[in-house]
Amino acid sequence: MQAGAVVGVHLIVQLLVLAGETKDADGLARQLEDLLGHYGFAFYRLVLRPRVLHAEKEVVLASAQRPYRLRQGIFALRNDPHRTRMQRMMQDAARTGMTDGYVVPVHGRIGLIGSLLVSSRSVDLSPSELALFDAAARRTLWRHLEFRGWQRNWRKSAQPRYA
Repeated sequence: MQAGAVVGVHLIVQLLVLAGETKDADGLARQLEDLLGHYGFAFYRLVLRPRVLHAEKEVVLASAQRPYRLRQGIFALRNDPHRTRMQRMMQDAARTGMTDGYVVPVHGRIGLIGSLLVSSRSVDLSPSELALFDAAARRTLWRHLEFRGWQRNWRKSAQPRYA
């Protein structure tokens, strides 16, 4: 493992630890942006409950149990009737500097609850870095849900009700 990769792994682990200590969503976003900036990712999107317009694409995204590269996702939909539209979208994205990236799906008990998309120039992550990015995406998304009051509301609804 190269020295740069060791520093990157250290930054991911640091995000995992500090995410629990962060007091607000803005601080958490800054930590995530610092990490992504170190790796050279210029664009990211953290999505809660991604909405997919076509059922086939939802099945592909929901069935992805681990992070995958954008080009792998496009290849998985190679028989899709909208393939030319997707290729044009990727060409437009390449003109703005988004040539490659990763999608990290986050699942809960009810299935797919969100995802993290990171994109920029071509960045090759090692399997260990990708596994840590998966953990960081889950931690970040769940922490954002806590900031929105999800945990508090869930605990209230989980209490037994007596008639």
